[in-house]
Amino acid sequence: MEPSLSASALTAWLTECFAAKAGISVAEVDIDAPLERYEIDSVKAVGMLAELSDLVGWSVTPSVLIEHETLRAMAEYLAG
Repeated sequence: MEPSLSASALTAWLTECFAAKAGISVAEVDIDAPLERYEIDSVKAVGMLAELSDLVGWSVTPSVLIEHETLRAMAEYLAG
C-alpha cells in the first residue's frame, strides 16, 4: 500500500462523503466522533468503500471501518 493522498486530503474527502451518505451538512461532521454516530447503512458503506478504493488506488476493506473508529483515524491510516 503506497500512500497517494495526504491525511488532510483524505479527511476532507471522507468528511464530504460521510456528510452526503448521512444526509447532513459537512459542518455537522466531527472527524473525531465515532463512525457509528453517522448511522450509515451497509449499502451506503459498501458504496463509499468502493469510491474510496478508487481514490486511493487499492482495495479498502470493510475492516477499515471497524479498526479505525473516527474519520481522522481512518484518514491517517489510509495516508500511510
